[in-house]
Parts: sequence; C-alpha cells; structure tokens
Amino acid sequence: MKTSIYKYLTKIVLFVFIIIFSGSNALAKEIKVVSLAPDLTEIIYSINAQNSLIGVTTECSKNLDTKNIKKVGNAYFVNKEEILKLQPTHIFALSTTKQLLGGLNNSNIQILYFDFKIIKDIYAAIEKIGKTLNREKEAQKVIANIKNKIANCKTKNPKRILYLVQTSPYITVGNKSYITELITESGNISVTKDLNYSYPSVSLEYIAKTKSDIIVISFSSNIKLLKSVCPKSKIIFLDNNTKNIINRPSINIHKGIEYFSKLY
Repeated sequence: MKTSIYKYLTKIVLFVFIIIFSGSNALAKEIKVVSLAPDLTEIIYSINAQNSLIGVTTECSKNLDTKNIKKVGNAYFVNKEEILKLQPTHIFALSTTKQLLGGLNNSNIQILYFDFKIIKDIYAAIEKIGKTLNREKEAQKVIANIKNKIANCKTKNPKRILYLVQTSPYITVGNKSYITELITESGNISVTKDLNYSYPSVSLEYIAKTKSDIIVISFSSNIKLLKSVCPKSKIIFLDNNTKNIINRPSINIHKGIEYFSKLY
C-alpha cells in the first residue's frame, strides 16, 4: 500500500515539475525583442539570443547578419506603427532615443533604456539583457571574456594622449567620457582627464599646455594652427573603422583600449 502511494506521489511531483519546466520554457520562447541600437543588438548576438529579435534598425545591419529581421527605423526615426504590428514584448533602446518612442510608453510593451557613460555601464547592460532573455550564464561569460582581453591591453611605454573629437571647434574628452577611460585602461595618460565634463570645448592655448606626446583626431577640418602650437606632438587621424570602435561604446571596447595601447 505504501509503495503504491509513494509511486503515485512521485508521479504527481514529476507531473508538476514537467508543467513548471515547460511553462518556463514557453515563457522564454515568448520573449520578442525590438532592438533600436547596434550596441544592444550586438549584445543580444553575443549571448546567443538573436532568435528573440523581431525588429532592429538599419544601423544594426552594418556588423551583423540581420537581413531576415524587420527594420523599424534608424538613428533618427522610429516607425512606431511597424513596431506595434510586430507585437514585441520588449524594446531595448538607448536613453537618448526616449523622445522617439513617445506614445509607446502607454502600451503593453516593456521598454528598457540603456545609457553608456563608462565601461561598467556596458557590463551592466550585458547583465540586464542576459537576465531579461534568460541568458544569464552566457552574459557572465561575455563579461569575463571582455575583462580578460582588457587586462592584456596595457602598454609598457605610457604616452600623454590628447583625444580630439573634432577640430572646429576643438572638442576633447573629459573625465565623464568613457573614451578617457579607454585611454587610462590602455596604460596611457589622458591629458584631459581632469576636465569635469564629457566632451568639453578647449582652446589652442590649453592644447599647447597639455604637452601631449600624441594627438588623436576623430573628425578634422584644418589642423595648421594645431601643428603650429604642438610641433613636437605626433598627430594621428582615425579611419572610419577605428572611429566606430572608439566612439561607439560596445562589447568591442577592448579593441579601442588595444588601439590606444599600441600607440607610440
């Protein structure tokens, strides 16, 4: 009698377990995401959760194979009607695009905003997306891999580096810009690390006083005056691929750090 009851109870427990397990899997499969930034789409791919993607922007197609995923806009425009037709459960977007999503906040779609100001923000985004898409272990592996690569990107010959976003006017990076962090993590010295801004404007006189060994320029027009006040500084212009790596926070931050570590 006891054996029969034990077998009966065992079957019930197994049945309940199967229902719960199947239900959790079904819930995971129901997650449908629209990603409105290539940085976020790259994270989704890095944790092998691309099957959850049903909508992306045209910018997301540059480095990833998203040809079979519906395009719902770009960096300046979001087709909200198209997004509603797709019936996503989640929208992943940068905080800078909040205005573009006006009207969707009242829908049943869960909108997650991300802001990349420092390297830790990238780790936090990977963790949050991993948790949302039931890929927490994969997310931790991606973070560990990035940290390991960064640890191997230290220069043994530190240089004083001035990074100019543009030269008309002269816009550099302060201690609130993650690019300053890239330079520091590379083992070099960011000469503007004490400026308490993200992207402050500076004068030629200020630039001359930095006594930079290397000046890295992202966007430039005329640098004759710059050369005249910094005759001993090595001036480097970034190609488009390197601009994308350095200026856009992403899971490839180690490549930006590696770039600075190899400057001489």
